[in-house]
Amino acid sequence: MGKTLKKKTFLRKRAQKRKKPFLGKRSQKRKKTFLGKRSQKRKKTFLGKRSRKRKKGKRKSKNYKMRGGQVIIRGNPGAIVPGGGPDTPPPLTNGLSYPPWFHVWGHEYASTSVIVRFRDIHGTWERVHLYGTSMPNQTHGCDGIVGCKAVYPGRGVQAGSRMYRTMGYFMYGKGVNKWISLQACGDKATGGLHPHRSCLPGGTTDCCQGNPNALVGSVSINKARAENDTWRTLKNLTVSNAGDHDIEMLDILMTDMTVGKISSWKRINDLRNFGEHTNSSVFHCLAGWGRTGTVFLFYILRNELKLRRNYLNLHKPWFGKASSIEIYDMLFSALSKSIRHHCCHLHNHPVSARVAAVEPLLHKRVTRFPLKDIYKEVMEIGNARGARFCGNLLISRINTIMVMLWYYIYMDPGVVPVASRDPNWSEVCLYHISTSPMWIAPHIDTGIFTRASVFSQHKVVNMSHFFQPGGLPINPTVQHPVAPGGHGLINLNDLTNHFGIQF
Repeated sequence: MGKTLKKKTFLRKRAQKRKKPFLGKRSQKRKKTFLGKRSQKRKKTFLGKRSRKRKKGKRKSKNYKMRGGQVIIRGNPGAIVPGGGPDTPPPLTNGLSYPPWFHVWGHEYASTSVIVRFRDIHGTWERVHLYGTSMPNQTHGCDGIVGCKAVYPGRGVQAGSRMYRTMGYFMYGKGVNKWISLQACGDKATGGLHPHRSCLPGGTTDCCQGNPNALVGSVSINKARAENDTWRTLKNLTVSNAGDHDIEMLDILMTDMTVGKISSWKRINDLRNFGEHTNSSVFHCLAGWGRTGTVFLFYILRNELKLRRNYLNLHKPWFGKASSIEIYDMLFSALSKSIRHHCCHLHNHPVSARVAAVEPLLHKRVTRFPLKDIYKEVMEIGNARGARFCGNLLISRINTIMVMLWYYIYMDPGVVPVASRDPNWSEVCLYHISTSPMWIAPHIDTGIFTRASVFSQHKVVNMSHFFQPGGLPINPTVQHPVAPGGHGLINLNDLTNHFGIQF
């Protein structure tokens, strides 16, 4: 959710200590010099200190230019810095050095850099290439004078500006391929009076700028598409990146303080296999809390379902648990245990003291953001101010996640073959929002939800209702659910009114 709701949750779980290093850590040993250059033998790793002895008259290797940050190394593993380790910041150029995570709202900090962990078949937590952050500054270097000018259409913000440095750090420091904005400033659907373009007084960096529907080449559309254009400009800084089709910027609109439309969730579901570096992705909303955290929760549960083959629980109340309290606690725990601060780049271990000698403020700036702001924002139900809204939003989010989990399990031919489907495969258990016509308990108006009540009103729904025009897309290669005999399809508007799912 946005910065306008400041709440405290009644649950305060602390993230557990990480047990394992990052997944797929590369061997740090190399027999030859980095970048395949000259094969001169060196006693130590690449980027040697000036004090190393060289023969008289010997010219410096061109690779030594990297010491001053003149060469861009994407996804630097750390060992190429003398005495460095996986936590050593990468030797980026000055224009890409260390992002200026700047959002401070009262005493709260927006997300800096977090990474998601999945459990493997043995229950071990392993970090994957899935990151989160907050919205980069939309004005610095993009004011129509020094950046985003009409004379430079499609170039993005000025090199060295805050957005440029933040996005460059994720691309070249962490090796991220996909930059995904849930704020979607470049999406034409956010034009006009869309709330993402309603700047609060004095908060001009916290909202989308420009107009995505303006004329091509105008300052206004360049401002609106600053993220899109900057990511492409950064991609083209190196020849190898320029031809890499995996590197892309995606606007996937999820309006602030909403659950997001099914069409957007379909695109979110299409992103797969975060264990593979080619699918490395970073999501951001505004603060990097509610919407970003909800996407993380979906991916976490999707991994659990496929891994543990407990997808049969999709049609059971409370996901096979005993009560609303148990499913709430399970969801809260899954999210809080799966996210960690991430400093400083690709392949880093839990933070070490080595980073302090290279860039002493970087780790402090990353960890200054409290992780609890993510999972308390996603799972909020207990604040009297806006309690009904927050509880209904949580129910809507979980219902949408349940529908998309079902879609992933049964509409992807590679997950569960038709022959292995359970007799109840076409059903999913959803939960009524408190304003639903079918809510049988007293409506929650000025009171607050509790863990016992938030998922108390449930109903098993046949998934055939979701494949109407405007709903989920049909995959003609896979068997779809059929509505029970004698019953018509539920109108999509009724699905929204009952379960909060948006179409």
